[in-house]
Amino acid sequence: MTVSNIQTKDIVMIKGPTGAGKTRGLQARYQFLLGTGVRADLILVLVRNRRQSIFWRDTVKPKISSNMRIQSYFGFVQGEIKKYWTAIKSKIDGFKHDMIEPVFLTTEASQFLLTKLVENFRHQGKLMDITANSQRIVIEALSNLSRAIAANIHYKDIGVRLLSSSLTGNGIKERLFADFQDLLIRYIKDCKDNGFIDYSLAIYIYNNYLLNDGFYRERLKKETAHLIVDGLEEAVSCEVDLINIISDFTETCTLSFSTDGTFSRKQGACPEYAEKIIMPKVTKMIELKECFTCGKDLYMFSDVLYSKFCNPNSVPWSQVSALSTQDSELHFGDLPIFSIQAEIRSEMIMKVCEEIQVLIDEGLEPKDIVVICPIADSVLEYCLKSFFKKRSIGVVNISRTSRYIDESFIRALITLACLCHPQWDMNPPEHDIANLLGMVLGLDPVRSSLIAREVVNLKPFTLPAIDNLEFRERVGFMNSDKYQVLKNWIEKYREGDPLPINNFFQSAFITILLNLPRVESHINACRLLIESAANFLKTIGISTSQDPGKNFIEMVKQGVKPAETIQDLEQKIYSDHLIISTPQSYLASSMNRKVQIWVDTSSPLWYRSDVEELTNPHVFSPDWKEGDVWTEELDERFKMLKCSVLVKQLMRRCTERVILAESQYNQDGYENDGILADIMGEIAYETTT
Repeated sequence: MTVSNIQTKDIVMIKGPTGAGKTRGLQARYQFLLGTGVRADLILVLVRNRRQSIFWRDTVKPKISSNMRIQSYFGFVQGEIKKYWTAIKSKIDGFKHDMIEPVFLTTEASQFLLTKLVENFRHQGKLMDITANSQRIVIEALSNLSRAIAANIHYKDIGVRLLSSSLTGNGIKERLFADFQDLLIRYIKDCKDNGFIDYSLAIYIYNNYLLNDGFYRERLKKETAHLIVDGLEEAVSCEVDLINIISDFTETCTLSFSTDGTFSRKQGACPEYAEKIIMPKVTKMIELKECFTCGKDLYMFSDVLYSKFCNPNSVPWSQVSALSTQDSELHFGDLPIFSIQAEIRSEMIMKVCEEIQVLIDEGLEPKDIVVICPIADSVLEYCLKSFFKKRSIGVVNISRTSRYIDESFIRALITLACLCHPQWDMNPPEHDIANLLGMVLGLDPVRSSLIAREVVNLKPFTLPAIDNLEFRERVGFMNSDKYQVLKNWIEKYREGDPLPINNFFQSAFITILLNLPRVESHINACRLLIESAANFLKTIGISTSQDPGKNFIEMVKQGVKPAETIQDLEQKIYSDHLIISTPQSYLASSMNRKVQIWVDTSSPLWYRSDVEELTNPHVFSPDWKEGDVWTEELDERFKMLKCSVLVKQLMRRCTERVILAESQYNQDGYENDGILADIMGEIAYETTT
């Protein structure tokens, strides 16, 4: 069966392993529909994330792209709320009704609002039984809201659900989850009172006030003649329900489903629920068997590795390989799997760098190699960048880890903002002032530190006048004019009315930073900061009596991370540089590289639980039964399942070789005891005995 002979009212499932061509088949279906004259705006394509949306748009390349509907589930929900806002805004219970258009909170703004609430709660003596810091509470609260609402669970039931599933329920836990539940309810109330819509509230509004509306259903039916879903196994429950509804009235529905499982259970994916709801409706099945993104040996080995995780007593590798190969028995040593071993982690990282250099010397391009680490690791990233900078080789981390404040030009803008607004009483640290002066004046660290010391001796902090020869020498006669320009600009700004924080950043960047060396590589980061500040003023600025500019600076200094722009995503996806990634980010990007280097394979970080102090994503699954209790046995089973899916799918996105790097001791000096290296060792032993 091909994508061209699908008939009206067909619900077609393309099913197969990673790298079998499921997405290509869906894209061929999309292009076939366009080729038969179907308008792009009548075809809804649901993809997993923005990265896949970019990949889709760049691959199908239709003549007209303005009306393409290639979206993630949340992108679709957000777009529908915007389109039908006037029809639903007055129906939303407790929502501020005078909003002309919906105001969607950015991730930064959501975190800021919730951080303020956490601080207020703790001042009132609440949340005191929680060991996590405020930032961790905020992240887990937002995650719980999104998971629960995406699973059709009311946000007012989150605390009860978490408590009831706890194995050790007691008075302290009851108080802990009661406070946590109050925090979630208060956050949603504040959003409604101010007319704000965050990720979870958008899904709640769509499901309760749009999708249940008869008029909207008719409009959706007229606007969607064909449905294409890429990666049904990764869909959250609400998305599965939407797909179920739309598939009833579309002319055709074409979906893909991976037989390799999902790596997104933590985000709410439940392939079992998707199969239960959608599979009975499938009229035609296209089953793919072959994998085109890795060699036959790696493909076969990934199955054995997966089985070893799920069942340690599974059939030995030597027996499986003898049955599966036509020529001769295949041994572990014949596989394109190599190892790097070291006693301490720093030695392992250096060996990884040297191995990558050998690969490049042998003819591989940097873009052919990916370094995969179980968690985003700034030490590994720094070492790789330092090693390859000398060799003019770029290194890109595709897992979003950097904070605004980690970017040198942004830190300079934050320092300028604090110096220019003494009324905020937010004096920047001396080392930040030294870095600003060193950057703007081109001074060495010693001289810039000496000048910074003079600045902090003045109250409020300000640049001292160059009124003596010794200080002028410290600044440098060649830099005196630059110093005076900076000093005059700060003083002139202080004398006038303060600008909105986004306008301040723009003025400071153009006047002070624009002509500095290396500015080109920092323009995007500064532009993103300015846009984020403008969005912050549109949302938080209208709901607070405090100076929103000060609030924004506080938020940035607390370590908030920026949302990825389309430009950032495209640079990462199509980068020619050496790539660093977590397993999840690499797989979510649908990338395929010739060489994968798995770092820290002896570390337990490859085998982590999704359960934390305030969250357990599995109890929000539609498969979770009321009254069930989360046990250590369940936790162990899901850890095994997650790790096995990750390593299987990783191997199936590697065309030439996998290199396993491990150290006996971790960075803290403790001995590693991870299960991944042990299982690899067991398989290797089986083939040599």
